[in-house]
Amino acid sequence: MKKLLFILLALTSIAQAQSLSFPYGKLKHDVIPGMFNDVPIYYKNNTTLPVNVKWQKLSETIYPGWELNFCNNGNCMPGLPDSGEWKNLQINEEAFIKIHALTNKIEGTSIIKYRIYAVGDPEHADTVTFELVCNIAAGVSTPIMAPINGFIQAGNKLIVPSGSTGAAVQVFDLTGRHVFDAVLTHETQVIDLSRLLSGVYIVRVSAGDQLLACRKISLGGN
Repeated sequence: MKKLLFILLALTSIAQAQSLSFPYGKLKHDVIPGMFNDVPIYYKNNTTLPVNVKWQKLSETIYPGWELNFCNNGNCMPGLPDSGEWKNLQINEEAFIKIHALTNKIEGTSIIKYRIYAVGDPEHADTVTFELVCNIAAGVSTPIMAPINGFIQAGNKLIVPSGSTGAAVQVFDLTGRHVFDAVLTHETQVIDLSRLLSGVYIVRVSAGDQLLACRKISLGGN
């Protein structure tokens, strides 16, 4: 009888276990020392079977002048959608939801909350919170190279000025998808973006953790 009771208690405990865990926490407080940052929160399948994961937006407080986009495990979309699903998360596999924050160098705070749970287990839903703070002063440090005040766009080419040797150029579309990379090898360098489709992009020039320049550009395509 005691053995049967133990088995029943064990099965009850397993049934009540949460399907999802959050390896790095359910709150992401991120200080953005400039114009742009990607901020993820990871979730993990704790069960012994693949699961589908649903998320629902609970609230959003977006600081005026900011642009926020959403990415669900690599599936990126504009704005902050109200709900969605990631299917077939494997046993012990990690995935993420991510906010792409374009602050336009406007200091302030945005807070976004999502409810997230495994399909079939809504009673164990969790709330994840993104606290995004733009603080330009946080990015001020001893420069590791001459600062870049900006870059020049000439059609579908960028001209990055002197002082940029060793820096990295990254280009993102407005969903936050990473579409182009280059490392600067000359003091003044021309970057050809003619292979990208027409549209609006975000260009970052950085050296390590130091953001040297970041702004939007518009390309006309070929």
